[in-house]
Amino acid sequence: NNTLIIGLTYNDIDSNTLFNRIKKYDTNSWINKFNDDVIKEKCDCFINRNNYYNDCFNKLNILNYDLSDNRELVFDKIINDLKKEYIGSKLYIKIDRTLGSKHPKYNTVYPINYGYLPNTKSDDNECIDCYLLGVNKPVDEYIGTCIAIIKRTNDNDDKLIIVPEGINYSDNEIDKEIDFIEKYFKHEIIR
Repeated sequence: NNTLIIGLTYNDIDSNTLFNRIKKYDTNSWINKFNDDVIKEKCDCFINRNNYYNDCFNKLNILNYDLSDNRELVFDKIINDLKKEYIGSKLYIKIDRTLGSKHPKYNTVYPINYGYLPNTKSDDNECIDCYLLGVNKPVDEYIGTCIAIIKRTNDNDDKLIIVPEGINYSDNEIDKEIDFIEKYFKHEIIR
C-alpha cells in the first residue's frame, strides 16, 4: 500500500544525443574502459530498452517522467507531485515543537503544534514538515488529514497542513494560523 511506481525515461533523445552527453558530462572512470564504438552500441541498446519501458509504462498507466532535458527540474517536479499525493490522505505525524514551545534557535513561540511526517524526505533532505491546525493542546503525535501544502517560492522547505478529520480551513485561515513563521517566506497554498 505504500509503494509508488514511477517511470523515468528519455523520450526525446536518440542514441547519438545520449552518446554526446555521456562524452561531455560523464566524469566517472567507467567511460575510460570502453572505446567509442562500444559506448555507441550501449547507447543504442539503452535507447531501445528505454522505448520498450516507455511503452510498458504507458500501457500500465504508470506515471512517467521524461529526463531528456533538465534532470534536476524533473526531480523537483517529481517531489512536488508526490507531495500533492498527500492531499486528502490521513497521515500519522510526529510533533517536535508542541503548541507553546519555543523554537530551538529563535525566540519564536509556537501557537500551534508543528512536526513532521516520519520516514519521508523533502527538498531540504529532512522529513516533510507539517503544521497541525485545529488541535488546541500540545500533542506528541497525531493522525490527521492533509488539506493543503505550503509551497515556499523562495525556499525549498515546503510544509503539509494537517487537521483533525472533518475540519477544513480556508486559505485565509491557514495563512493566519501559520503567519508566525511563514511571514518570513513567500509561499502559495496548494490544494
